[in-house]
Amino acid sequence: MKILDRYVLRLFLSSYAICLFTLLGIYIIIDFFEKADEFQDYLEVAQQVMGSSKSSQNLFTIYMNYYLCHLPMIFIHIAPAVTLMAAVFTFTRLMKANELIPIKSSGISIYRVMKPIFLCGFLLSFLLIAIQEYVLPALSTNINEVQAIGEHGKWKYLPSLQRFDHRGNVIFIQQYFPYTQEMIDIEISRFLSDYREKEVIAAAKGSLVFENLQSFFLLKEVYFFKYDREARLIKGYPKYEETFRLETSLQSYQMVGSQSHDSVETFSALLEQHHRNPGIPSILVSIHSRITLPLANLIFLTLGLPLVILRETKTFFLGIAVCIIVSAFYFVVNLIFIHLGNKGLLHPVAAAWFPVLFFGALGFVIMNMMET
Repeated sequence: MKILDRYVLRLFLSSYAICLFTLLGIYIIIDFFEKADEFQDYLEVAQQVMGSSKSSQNLFTIYMNYYLCHLPMIFIHIAPAVTLMAAVFTFTRLMKANELIPIKSSGISIYRVMKPIFLCGFLLSFLLIAIQEYVLPALSTNINEVQAIGEHGKWKYLPSLQRFDHRGNVIFIQQYFPYTQEMIDIEISRFLSDYREKEVIAAAKGSLVFENLQSFFLLKEVYFFKYDREARLIKGYPKYEETFRLETSLQSYQMVGSQSHDSVETFSALLEQHHRNPGIPSILVSIHSRITLPLANLIFLTLGLPLVILRETKTFFLGIAVCIIVSAFYFVVNLIFIHLGNKGLLHPVAAAWFPVLFFGALGFVIMNMMET
């Protein structure tokens, strides 16, 4: 490794460590003060909520368990932004010290200076894959338990759940109360083989009931929607019923546990879920997102770093502004397309890959605008 590579790499890694620990520290401090009362409530009612003994726990062990489970998940989502921020700080320091001028004068391309940073971004992408594939599944039990710690005095409900059963139902629940099995704002969808919605059941509230060895949703204030293959509402719909009973294969423990195809599933488990439920689009979205999310490390570098170099930014504040704008724009667009894919309004593969391909192409154009 050349002296230049070692120097740039040392600047980047030190900046990365500072940015990462600063962001995680801010998150922990803010989240701790917001949830201080919720931790106490969780300790008192954990046995009833989770159905297992928590007598050996105290507040300190709950704090440790909660943040040890959440920090890997938080890291996965902020890692691309941290990578960009560290790269921006590295080049800002080089430009502020006028070190890029002699480097370029000696015939070294700016791309050559960026090489160790992109190499780190590439390796960090593999680190994200490893965390998703090995760390989060190993923590899945604890992650599902600490979800019972809610927000703003609502410790007893879990927000924004998505579950699916063996009957082909995809269930979206805005609020689920584990202790009473009650739900608020429920949407149950069924899909065609090409990932288009064919039927939607929307209810204002409901509950999960277990009776005669059979589980069912008892829904209230229910609207029914049915669509044709062109996604047009069929004549005669929507229909309304005061109450409706819908059978399901879900059990109460699956509502709290790791039943859904989210970040705690391994890649092989997601493929198995897709094989068993080929018509559910959100599973296929999750499969492809396992690839596209780590790639965001490199996408952010190709987008944000050239903007700083082109403007010859020498102030950290302007660099931070670039990081915030690029990160926010990418994540908003990505969330919109993921939502469209999960709802079957867009093909799952297109929903997962469009933000990466679009922003990757845009970054490639911006990088070609640099004077090397």
